[in-house]
Amino acid sequence: MASGTLRAQFWRMEAATHRFEAHTGEVQVELRAPDLPGLYREAALALAEVMAPGATCGADAAAEEVEVEARDPAALLVEWIDELIYRVDVTGKVYPSIEVESADGRRLRARVRGCVPERFKTAVKAATFHDLAIRETEDGYSAHLVLDV
Repeated sequence: MASGTLRAQFWRMEAATHRFEAHTGEVQVELRAPDLPGLYREAALALAEVMAPGATCGADAAAEEVEVEARDPAALLVEWIDELIYRVDVTGKVYPSIEVESADGRRLRARVRGCVPERFKTAVKAATFHDLAIRETEDGYSAHLVLDV
């Protein structure tokens, strides 16, 4: 098997994912998704996991509409996560239930459901522009996002 073929099979994206990487004084999240709305959704799920691992909301959790705008896809990612952090600070809820209705790189509309977790693990102050990059790949999108904790 040619190495190019192996590489293509290894990176074929079947579902959105996220993983955490060590980063001095902060949390760096590597995100991958088949499309841009999925990337923003995965970032929100990663935020909820960092703040309150395992938090889930019941079907009766009230839906909240969220709309954010920014100059480009990377700035939109920061604006989106900062909006969710703001909502956590104001309501005491985390938002592990996310439906991104539309995201075109400059505007994002979503429906989120929040719940008060049993306990918070990590407070997140903000998303940062440090080493922020969103890349379009053959299989979708990838991004590195640093959270200030």
